[in-house]
Amino acid sequence: MIFVLGTKNNAMKHNIFIEIENLINNNSLRTDKIGDYEAYSNDAEFDKALTDYIEVFNHLNENWNVILFSSRRERERYKIEKWLDKNEVSYEELILKPDVGFSNDWKEEFIVDYYSGNLSNMIKKTQLVITSDEKLVEAM
Repeated sequence: MIFVLGTKNNAMKHNIFIEIENLINNNSLRTDKIGDYEAYSNDAEFDKALTDYIEVFNHLNENWNVILFSSRRERERYKIEKWLDKNEVSYEELILKPDVGFSNDWKEEFIVDYYSGNLSNMIKKTQLVITSDEKLVEAM
């Protein structure tokens, strides 16, 4: 299930946060490895690109700031950027889970932290959050 959270529109260029997993890539061939993070992560380069979604998100990036985020760790940035480049994904920024010192609620925390904890700024500058994570939706 995909959730789209939005705010009112205005003239400034807004941010759109898009989760990579299951919205840009299809990771279904490696879900059996979720308990083994290293094996799960190592096979990510073989994920199938969801080209229809990528086409829509690339179009959105023409007028809005597309910010991709993933539960994959910062240490994997090179592999993820390589996959995004190979699959012609257009974006402004990529945010990954820190290698250490993160909570299970890191997705909720990073969106607020992105705006230095200023919820008012977040509401003004964020147009959409597109995710398949029900927990993130509840937190917003």
